[in-house]
Amino acid sequence: AEEPKAAPPAEEPKAAPKAAAAPKAAAAPAVKDDEEDESQMDAKTLANKRKKDKKKAKKVGGEGLWAEEGKEETAEVPEAAKEEEKEEPAPKAAPKKGGKEKEKKESAVVKAARERMEAERKLEEERKAFEAEQKRLIAEEEAQLKAEEDALEEARRVKREARMAKIQKQKDEGTYMSKAEKERKKRAAELRAV
Repeated sequence: AEEPKAAPPAEEPKAAPKAAAAPKAAAAPAVKDDEEDESQMDAKTLANKRKKDKKKAKKVGGEGLWAEEGKEETAEVPEAAKEEEKEEPAPKAAPKKGGKEKEKKESAVVKAARERMEAERKLEEERKAFEAEQKRLIAEEEAQLKAEEDALEEARRVKREARMAKIQKQKDEGTYMSKAEKERKKRAAELRAV
C-alpha cells in the first residue's frame, strides 16, 4: 500500500529545465538562419540588409553593426587619404551580367516635360536677347537725339555770340541803335522826304 510519491515530482523538475533550454536553442538557430540567409543572398540584397541593420542600430543609439570595423578603419586611414577619398567621385556601378547595358528609354511624359522646359528656356533666352537689343537701340536713338540737340544748341550759341559781338562792336564805335531808335530814325527820314 505504500507508493513512492517522490518519484513523479522528481521528473517534473527535470522537464522544466528542458523547457527553459528550448528558447535558448530556438534563439541560436535564428542567428544561424540569418547567417545562412546572408550566404544565399546576392550582393545587392546583402548590402541593403546591412545598411538597414546599421540604420536600426543608429536609431537605438547603439554603435552599429560595424562599429568595431569603423574604428579600425578610421585609425588606419591617414587624413590625407580621407581627403583624397572625398574628392574622388564614386564610380558608376557596373551593369549586372544579365542586365541591360542600354540606358532606360525616356517615357513620353518625361520627354514632353523635358522638351517643354527646353522650349521655355529657349524662349526666355530669346526674350532676353530681344530686350537687350531693344535697350541697345533705344540707347542708340537717345544718343543720336542728344547729339542733334547738342549740335542745334551749339549753332544757336555761335549765332548768339556773333550777334552779341556785332552789338558790342557797334557800341564801341558809337553807332549802335536799338530797334526802337532805328524805327524813329526811319520815320523821321520818311517825314523829311515828304
